[in-house]
Amino acid sequence: MKVLWALLALAVLSFLTTLNLPYQGEEAVYTITSMEMAFHREWITPTMYGVNYGRPPLLNIFMIPFGWYFGWEHILLVSRVLTLFVTGGTVLLLMWFVRRVFHHPALALFSALIYMSGDVLFRRGWLAYADPLFSLFIFAAIALLWIAVLEKNRWFLALGLLSLMASFLTKALTGYVFYAGAFFVLLFNRSHRKFLFELRPLLLQAIALLFPIVWYLTVSKGAHGSSMIWDVIARFKLSDLGAYGLKVGLFPFDVFLRWLPISGMLLYFWFNKKTQENSKDSFKNKHIRTLCAIIGLNCLPYWLAPETHTRYLMPLYPLIAVCLGYSVLTLNEKKVKTAIMLFSAMIVLRYGVGLWGFPFYEKHYRGDYEQIATDILSIVKEEPLYTINNTDNAPAISVMAIIDEKLLPKAILVRPPLNQSIGYLLSTTPDVENTTIKKKYILGRHALYLLCRFK
Repeated sequence: MKVLWALLALAVLSFLTTLNLPYQGEEAVYTITSMEMAFHREWITPTMYGVNYGRPPLLNIFMIPFGWYFGWEHILLVSRVLTLFVTGGTVLLLMWFVRRVFHHPALALFSALIYMSGDVLFRRGWLAYADPLFSLFIFAAIALLWIAVLEKNRWFLALGLLSLMASFLTKALTGYVFYAGAFFVLLFNRSHRKFLFELRPLLLQAIALLFPIVWYLTVSKGAHGSSMIWDVIARFKLSDLGAYGLKVGLFPFDVFLRWLPISGMLLYFWFNKKTQENSKDSFKNKHIRTLCAIIGLNCLPYWLAPETHTRYLMPLYPLIAVCLGYSVLTLNEKKVKTAIMLFSAMIVLRYGVGLWGFPFYEKHYRGDYEQIATDILSIVKEEPLYTINNTDNAPAISVMAIIDEKLLPKAILVRPPLNQSIGYLLSTTPDVENTTIKKKYILGRHALYLLCRFK
């Protein structure tokens, strides 16, 4: 057990190797929206370049005080440290959930290690996206719902529903879909139905269900809600039948890859007849059956929807880790030791990637965002600087986030006012009417243009 605790601690500490990396992916989205909220003193509606971003503000509200205190030049580091604490909190909650439901300390530790051994270890556990916090709240809602029905505890139910509402305030309405899937599966137990349909639990659930509507009508005044609904609807829009068939076919394989090496080990051992028998015996556990049903039902819409990504399953990651952990513990002692060796290898690899892999990639395949931002501001000097960039070019918005860090608290990048005829524009395309190209910056496979527009 001491070895497992040590491996878990090393896995969490490995995130320190990537805290100081330049912006990755779309990390700049939440740093930009946080800086704009602070600059405009707007606490309800996040904006990006002065335009409503269409997401609720909870993650921004968590980030802004630290940006003020430590300085906006450290906002990326602040957001990553916040993600690190969120991931650590998810690990602790996962272990508490397993101990409470399964009463199995070894399973709790194995589940935590598996959670920290694949996609979470290398990407999702440290990237400054909304997904880790969003997932923590959804997992907490499902875990507390499950424990509440097992122990007939209304306080746990209430805490779970608060967490569900917090998931909406973090990112999207889809937390309610995950919760509904778990709720539906738990209803198959008669004693669970009796508890959930009592007056007080029903009132609590009604309040949680109405919360997004009340927020939309009274607090955000239409700023959040309709855009999130349309975002969900857009995921089911079928435009290319061939691409859809390929996506449906590859989706399970993609999920499998995100749980390597344990998923590969279990698949390999599954072909052993004796291991198959052990797996069938483990499935007789009623909680494992419930867990598999919750995972399967909640995976289905993301598997079948044309426009989805496996990272959207992150709220289910802790539950998947429990299933995999239970499968490992049904194996013999020699195979369990093999799993521990694999955990160790992945953690060593993570330190290597964090200390040398990511920096090498940034140096050779990405531009120097800091240097580019400094160069742009040295050219612009005191002239007005605007952006017409959208949010689908991650390197470009990374540069703009650094520019915002340097401009605050005096100014911030926004879209140009109508009929603006002077100043500089940042754009991902050179074809902007009445402008000339001042300078072009190469950002890996992308480009950023500094355009000038003077009378």
